[in-house]
Amino acid sequence: MEHNGTDYKHLPKGTAIIRLARLTYSRLVRRKYQIKLENQQLLDQIDGPFLLLSNHSHGIDFIMLSSSFPFHLRWVTGAYLFKMNAFVHYVVNSIAQCIAKEQGKSDMSTIIEMKKALASGSVVGLFPEGTRTWDGDSIPSSGLVLAKLVRYLKVPVMIVNCGGTYACKPRWAMKQSKGPVFINLKALLRPAEFLALKAEELQDKLDSLLFFSNDEWQNAHHIPYRSDHKAEGLQRVLYACPKCSSIGTHTASGNRMKCSCCGAETEVDEFQKLHSEATPMTTVHQWHLWEQTLLDSPDIHFNQEEGVLLQIGDINQYKTVSKHITVSANSKVITVQCNDRNRKKYEFAFNQITSIAINAKQTLEFFAGHELFRIRLEKDGCALKYRELALVQQTKRENK
Repeated sequence: MEHNGTDYKHLPKGTAIIRLARLTYSRLVRRKYQIKLENQQLLDQIDGPFLLLSNHSHGIDFIMLSSSFPFHLRWVTGAYLFKMNAFVHYVVNSIAQCIAKEQGKSDMSTIIEMKKALASGSVVGLFPEGTRTWDGDSIPSSGLVLAKLVRYLKVPVMIVNCGGTYACKPRWAMKQSKGPVFINLKALLRPAEFLALKAEELQDKLDSLLFFSNDEWQNAHHIPYRSDHKAEGLQRVLYACPKCSSIGTHTASGNRMKCSCCGAETEVDEFQKLHSEATPMTTVHQWHLWEQTLLDSPDIHFNQEEGVLLQIGDINQYKTVSKHITVSANSKVITVQCNDRNRKKYEFAFNQITSIAINAKQTLEFFAGHELFRIRLEKDGCALKYRELALVQQTKRENK
């Protein structure tokens, strides 16, 4: 694709509301998060539409990125946003001009829309991980999907690393910590460069440039992020206790998490380090890697916990089945018991579940057969353990 001969200052600015937001709301965002744009000299090399790729750590990192540039970014975003209420649909579709992507599924229509947007002169933003990291490390990409996409689009690719976004508010956290965000323009790859590479070589290059570890970043920068609520929500990611191996027994308050089964306590400091009597592990990433090894047991069992929503969806919207549910699981199924008048029970066998993802508010979304389901837990619940159990069971089937 040939560029249009413009520099980045002349790229599309978006709708009238987006242009107004850039003058008002964007300034507030940059000030609140103390956003610093690093290596911005790379912007001077831009001479037309491009694809922006970034690691994904914060719930509004797409807003932080959009607020940092003088042009509009058309983000590829979860299709579930387009199925919510009419206002949200209007914002993401008509105002922000986002491009819908069904999580966990290959969607050629999304790629075609990206191609159209780039051809019209727009900049397209994409988080290749498809979801936010839970433990501060980038989520590895699968196969050669990203390399094939980049080769197909044939436009320059800007690689961005966002530092401090996980430290400000990890995906599991309930409250914000105060500290700066660093948006590092890491590399600009042009088609002449990456089309000469084999798909495997290009994928390796992209993975290397995109990888981000909050632990490594903090070891290098040692920047404090202050809050009196640093542990609240930690049970959403650290679902197993290293001391007694119980699952789903953690509660958190302030800067401390406690296992209700054995009483082991863990404290989180301002550098996201863990201090625990239960384990020598000092980071969320280390703990998270360990607990996933427990899910391979045939005797694995998650006790019943409260949920607030069960929905069945189609291509356009969701239909609510129940707002009063309990959820449990074992090595074969996820069980949902409706506790309203119909008392209906649903059992979702892992060998029938595909494309399982976690959306906002502790919501599991997956296909069972050809139907789309959503299960939302209480805010203190842990949707992650269900997704990771499903992925473990899928891997076991594939390896047979």
